Amino acid sequence: MKTGVRINENTYKPLDTLQPCSVQVLGASHGWTQMKEMSEPRKSRNTRKKDFMEKLLQGAPVEWKPLWQVTTWDKRFNAVSREKQPKVINYPYLLAADLFKLEQEDGDIFLLSTGERTGWTTEELAGTYLREGEVVTIPWGKSRPVKDVLKYYKGRFVTADNRIATSSDTDVLLNKFLYYWLLNQSLVIDGFYRGSGIQHPNMAAVLDIPTLLPPLKYSL
Repeated sequence: MKTGVRINENTYKPLDTLQPCSVQVLGASHGWTQMKEMSEPRKSRNTRKKDFMEKLLQGAPVEWKPLWQVTTWDKRFNAVSREKQPKVINYPYLLAADLFKLEQEDGDIFLLSTGERTGWTTEELAGTYLREGEVVTIPWGKSRPVKDVLKYYKGRFVTADNRIATSSDTDVLLNKFLYYWLLNQSLVIDGFYRGSGIQHPNMAAVLDIPTLLPPLKYSL
């Protein structure tokens, strides 16, 4: 029986059925909000964002912190000081080709790939690669836009070579909100990937992304 919770671009519900945090705050509709903003003058975008946030949050206090202050990642990154990564959570990784060798239709362990393809396996086949948690992932190497491959998952999984984040304190930042926030910032994150063909991210830049922290009732 598959018991995990997964969100990605392929599981979006219609706009009128989504919760406010995923539609109104974050505009998580296949990048539509981001693409529209890119075509507006900077001053117009900033004014519209401010007015919209004030109306949505109705004067509720919010904080902004860099991503590194509110998340824990799967490894230490080059050019990122230790102060920004006081803790890491290590995961064993499989190459994409090896990950899907484990695939079993009746499995209940999620195959957390770096691309759009996903699948399931069994506890027996997962072996020592089996992990459990609530995570948000971006691929270490990608050839598609981040919005197509960014993933949220809660449950048991085996991962390929993703960069894996989780909230450092879910009383401050919910992991589902983290997912939608990064999705909203996907065009920005795309700009941090470098290389021809398969691109890799500048994680120092990713960790410095300003992150909105509204009261939890607005991010449920």
